[in-house]
Amino acid sequence: MTPPAFETLQKMDRLLLEQFLNLMNQAGIALTDQETLIAKEILKLGHHVRLEEVHAHLGRQFPEASPVLWIRVLELLLKYRIVIKTSLEGVDVLEHHHPDKRHYHMVCMKTGMVEEFQSEVLEEVITDLTRQHAFLPVFVEINVYGVSKTYLDKSPETGFSLLSALEKQVVEVTDLGEQDGEFFHKISQFGFGKGARIEILGQTKEGREVLARWLEHRLIIPRQKAEKILVKALSPEETKQTLEQMNHLVGESPSLNNIEDGEKVRVIRIKRDSPYHSRLIEMGFLPGCLVSRIKTAPLGDPVQFELRGFSVSLRREESSDILVERVS
Repeated sequence: MTPPAFETLQKMDRLLLEQFLNLMNQAGIALTDQETLIAKEILKLGHHVRLEEVHAHLGRQFPEASPVLWIRVLELLLKYRIVIKTSLEGVDVLEHHHPDKRHYHMVCMKTGMVEEFQSEVLEEVITDLTRQHAFLPVFVEINVYGVSKTYLDKSPETGFSLLSALEKQVVEVTDLGEQDGEFFHKISQFGFGKGARIEILGQTKEGREVLARWLEHRLIIPRQKAEKILVKALSPEETKQTLEQMNHLVGESPSLNNIEDGEKVRVIRIKRDSPYHSRLIEMGFLPGCLVSRIKTAPLGDPVQFELRGFSVSLRREESSDILVERVS
């Protein structure tokens, strides 16, 4: 029977967890069942995960556990090189350490996308160089920075995937891709199709869905559908015009979700058809009160606000239903 801690792990990561537990046993370090599960969660996150994203994820998965507990597990994983910390574009990220699978990174400076690659040619060059200089390498890190094909393909003629559109970007649909299924049937009833202009609000937890705004509607687009929908970027003037039209449809007011970090606004009202209407009122989002956006979680959701001197976290779906006006 597979132990719970090993469930849902990829084969290589299961081997890493086994290696970690064996090392802990050899070192005489006792781990609790919860610490073992925390180690599994860290490995399950995959490669190139920012440290703050790791802490945020563990906080959600183990709300009852003290941060000291998962920090201890993370330090042990780093100390015994089960995971390693590397820097990409000045940001510390974690990745799994597979000694027999050395790899390098290509980093898109426009989208932030990181792609791993292996190269026998580079391996030979490194081996020759270190041999010539009588040098014993312990760790090799090569990051290639540039612009990815995904970004270069962003043109009015070909379009680019909706999934790669940036948050708060306004785009126009050029191709819906596969148009079968219940999702496309529903949105087509509202007239959504080629030529529709939408604002990207972000992505839901773990990037499973794309949140977007179209006219007065809010769309939740499954990741697999968003990948196949092609869009094109709009000019600054077209973007401004589109946003003005959409804001007019919802009462000429932006939502709390549209403001920037550090910006202060005044609540006008909560949308009447909002499923969160009662909850938001109970939280204190009343007409006339001032709200400041403090910061966004590493994964983009939730967003932290200051309301009446208190820190309040809202999901993007909730903050999109609060209409506000900017305070000069």
